[in-house]
Amino acid sequence: MDQRFEAIDRRLDFIQQLMLVRIADIFGLIGFIVWDRYATLRPMDTRLKQLEREL
Repeated sequence: MDQRFEAIDRRLDFIQQLMLVRIADIFGLIGFIVWDRYATLRPMDTRLKQLEREL
């Protein structure tokens, strides 16, 4: 009986760690998306400011 509880406990620990890794992956992906959008829009923003100064 104790062996079954230990096996279940190990599986739950594994699942918990897997969930933490997945959550970290999701936050990392969100951070990358935000950074990529900022990096993509930065040249356009610089160009727009340059055009405003010229006018």
